[in-house]
Amino acid sequence: MLVPDPMCKLNHRLCALCQPLFIALLATLLGTLPIFAAPPRVLDLGTYSGSHSDLVTIYGSNFGPDPVVYFGPVRAVIKRASSSSIKVIVPYGAAP
Repeated sequence: MLVPDPMCKLNHRLCALCQPLFIALLATLLGTLPIFAAPPRVLDLGTYSGSHSDLVTIYGSNFGPDPVVYFGPVRAVIKRASSSSIKVIVPYGAAP
């Protein structure tokens, strides 16, 4: 059901014709495609304890091409990453 919208010069909300154009324009402006990617999900950790400089594997799904991992306020160094796992070095000063 189309509802009149004062902002639309075609006098409707985003219809089946306008919606894909709007999504493509928004994605171009944001510099990212696809715009409706699934959020990352952590399923398990390779280890649940350790100390700085240990290698930890994070298992999950939907990890992006450039993941960022923090241990508390400290950013970890990514050693290897895929869409389903991330291997990081525990940084010095990481929260226990």
